[in-house]
Order: sequence, then C-alpha cells, then structure tokens
Amino acid sequence: MEEDPHHAAGSASDPESRRNVRSPIRKHDLWIAGRRKSVSLEDQFWDGLKEIAASENITTSALVERITAEYTGRNLSSAIRVFVLKHFRTPARRA
Repeated sequence: MEEDPHHAAGSASDPESRRNVRSPIRKHDLWIAGRRKSVSLEDQFWDGLKEIAASENITTSALVERITAEYTGRNLSSAIRVFVLKHFRTPARRA
C-alpha cells in the first residue's frame, strides 16, 4: 500500500507531528505599570530587546513601557519586533 504524501508522518497536516514541533517563539514575562505581562517573542528579538535596554541603562520592562507608548494600537509582540528591527537597521548603529 502506497503512503499518501499529504498525510505522511511528520508532515504539517499530521496532528501528531504538529504536537512534537517546538515553536521558535517563547513567552517572556515583564512587569509593566505594576502588572505582569507576557509577550511571545523569538529569542533573537528578546536578546535584541535586552541589548537595547542595557545600552540605555534601563530595564527591559522600562523599555517595553516606552515601546507601548510609541506603538499604541498594535499587538505588543509585533510592536517590540518592529522597534528592535528599526533600532538595528538604523545606519548609525551599523558603523
């Protein structure tokens, strides 16, 4: 009997294999305005966020508070990704 390539073990359409795949996105806890907040970010964005905060001598939570003020109306995780990307794409940072 020939195996259906669309339902092969390990394929994206196989529910069992989807459960075993680890997401590159992790939840990170922050304290913003006295409340615990969780954001889901890839490690690379989280590391970039921490690097920016350290370079400005502020906590990661303080930086995220600033990001929320600048990027109102966006999903927080998306706002953080855009902020980190813009930060590292700035020409002065590449010099």
